[in-house]
Amino acid sequence: MYMIKFLENDKAMAVKMDKQVRKKIHEINDQQVVKKIIQIIGRMKCPKDFKCAKHGFEKLCLAKDCGMDDYLECFDDDPLPCKFVLKFGDQFFCQCPLRVYIAKNLEK
Repeated sequence: MYMIKFLENDKAMAVKMDKQVRKKIHEINDQQVVKKIIQIIGRMKCPKDFKCAKHGFEKLCLAKDCGMDDYLECFDDDPLPCKFVLKFGDQFFCQCPLRVYIAKNLEK
């Protein structure tokens, strides 16, 4: 399968992604989306250990696309502890590359 070969070619990424994450990503049918998600995960450190991917991108923080390329508007109850939050005035914005990609490409 394409994704497995892609992971085998990049051992650092394969190590970073545990079995549960790989399984959930594998369930996505669009190979371009799978490839991009793997690339994003390979470039970032996640303090939540990619909890969103482990749950098949069904358990996500509350955020929505606000029309900016690299940001989502964050509606999480307590956003300040998140290392990806950006406060601007009285609004909070998510700049997690994986969360932004999921919102814009999987519409979640």
